[in-house]
Amino acid sequence: MQYGTYRLWIEFCDSDQWELCRVGYQDKRIGAESGLGNGDCEPMTTQKIRVCVLVIGAALLLAVEAVCTHKRNEVWRDEQSLWADAVKQAPNDGRAWMNLGVAVMAKNDLRSAEEYFQVAKLCAPTYSLVYVNLGVLYGATGRDDLARLNFEEAIRLAPGDANSYTYYNEWRRKIQSRRAK
Repeated sequence: MQYGTYRLWIEFCDSDQWELCRVGYQDKRIGAESGLGNGDCEPMTTQKIRVCVLVIGAALLLAVEAVCTHKRNEVWRDEQSLWADAVKQAPNDGRAWMNLGVAVMAKNDLRSAEEYFQVAKLCAPTYSLVYVNLGVLYGATGRDDLARLNFEEAIRLAPGDANSYTYYNEWRRKIQSRRAK
């Protein structure tokens, strides 16, 4: 069995059908058919061994890469799993917490989104987009005073960022249309 497995690997590594010679080894089942074991074949050269090891190494590397790719694809399944993994890997990254909040807010899980935005605000207190997203969330839940305060804080932190003004004005239009009705 051992000899047969070894012979299989040798045949796998070379299309010229190298033959394995062992001094004094005879396998009557294989030796009779292939001429192995009678000492008339040439031994493997160092170059042939290197090629075989290289082929086996490449096959193992590809197998490991396939497993790792499969595991990474699970993380990239959707935005929520992607940002949850980012938060797991970098728990003090305010941007990752904010984007996780955006992902769950898109799924209408506003309670979790608010928690994630609050953590993001603690991790990155000068990141204006956290305040913009809190303003959007508070505006969507009817907490207008908190929405206004967060939009104004976002504008104060990044006066040149158009996102702060855009979402603040969009929220103000909604408030005005609500009041007009």
